[in-house]
Amino acid sequence: MPVIHINHRDELSKAQKRVLSKKLTEVFVDVLEKDPNLVEIFWHDIQDHNFAKGGMLLEDILKKKRKR
Repeated sequence: MPVIHINHRDELSKAQKRVLSKKLTEVFVDVLEKDPNLVEIFWHDIQDHNFAKGGMLLEDILKKKRKR
């Protein structure tokens, strides 16, 4: 069964996740010819303080950009 993991910043609404879930499932069904009930999607919402880039937490990067 296809399992999709989506890591994304904690900024998507439930409505956006519903649309993406439907469309991603449709693509997997079309390409892999699988039953849509076999497609599983896991959303991993990542808060800005749980992601770092270049040695800095994303929340600190965003704060620094806002000050400019």
